[in-house]
Amino acid sequence: MLRHAHRDTSKGRERDNGLSPKGRQQALACARYLEKRFRKESPRLLSSPSRRCVETLRPLAQRGRTPIRREPLLQEQETPSETDLQFRRRVSHFLAWWRSEGPELLAACSHGDWIPESLFQLL
Repeated sequence: MLRHAHRDTSKGRERDNGLSPKGRQQALACARYLEKRFRKESPRLLSSPSRRCVETLRPLAQRGRTPIRREPLLQEQETPSETDLQFRRRVSHFLAWWRSEGPELLAACSHGDWIPESLFQLL
């Protein structure tokens, strides 16, 4: 599980902003690390639909010629329209899918609220 790289805040904290120059460097470094770690295999790539998450996985996708699948279950909490309970259930739904039929090698990119919730549920 990966949290998206540093987001571009030059126009404020808009909802669907991309990566900053620092974030693009972080995404490249992440791709290099994972490429070395998994030389013989390419992980399946799932991303929150948010632009900054897709851009975080893009260098890894380009290196491994692997498509990025946008997965709505990985999206950050949609407050105030989504309650905490609804958010936890959505995370749980993704984890249940991953346990039952998900790929063994997966790089999933999400957000700073989603990842701690998923780790809490996994542990």
